[in-house]
Amino acid sequence: MTFKLDILKKPNLEKITKEVSIGGIELTIKLERDEALESAIDKMQTPNIERLALDDLRRNNQGLSKDTTWLFIVGEYAIDKWNVVDSDDKPLPINGDNFILLINSLPPKERGELVDAVLGAFFVGRLEYKKMTAEVVKKPSTATSGKPKK
Repeated sequence: MTFKLDILKKPNLEKITKEVSIGGIELTIKLERDEALESAIDKMQTPNIERLALDDLRRNNQGLSKDTTWLFIVGEYAIDKWNVVDSDDKPLPINGDNFILLINSLPPKERGELVDAVLGAFFVGRLEYKKMTAEVVKKPSTATSGKPKK
């Protein structure tokens, strides 16, 4: 008797990447399976929370509005690369704090454009990734005939 273990293989889910370029700032958003990202989003979407403790997303304990929390989550979990440098022309580490600082350092018009573009790319990418994973789940197994054993 031979057993075929193909059904035990995990599906190879590709990542979704989105490019954003506003006012000389270029960044890439990468969305793939990430338990930490999903956990942060779940905590952020808890009903009836006006302010969320930043400690729920990372180690410090400050409060953020929901809008700022989304930007923090994108900076902390979804931005894969960017062309942002510090005052010594060294690449600035990608994290939620630095992304918030970058946004706050921009003039109002560019700030609004960058926030709209980044959040738009993030949410569109998440929808595309969810659709892609749903398609993988929907595919029927070919390992059985589909008939119950007697």
